Amino acid sequence: MWQLIVVSLFWGITNPFLKSGGSKLDENMGIMQRTISLYSNLSFFIPFVVNQCGSLIYYYSLGLFPISLAIPLVNSCTLFLTLSGLQLFYFSS
Repeated sequence: MWQLIVVSLFWGITNPFLKSGGSKLDENMGIMQRTISLYSNLSFFIPFVVNQCGSLIYYYSLGLFPISLAIPLVNSCTLFLTLSGLQLFYFSS
């Protein structure tokens, strides 16, 4: 069960940082330029790696727990943590 909570934490905490790091792109850039810009931007790349680690744990945990338990639990906790993170990250000042 702890795997599902870790996934929710990884996804929920990184979502505001991914939104923030990805919003600094120039709309006139090509797809390769945008990709290189994202991966060279540490404010996007580090949360992206943590988020992908959460995905790996999620796919592993789908084999351990019933899907009817895992998916709603992870999605609801992720939503709560994302909204809490957005509240703290964007509206704290």
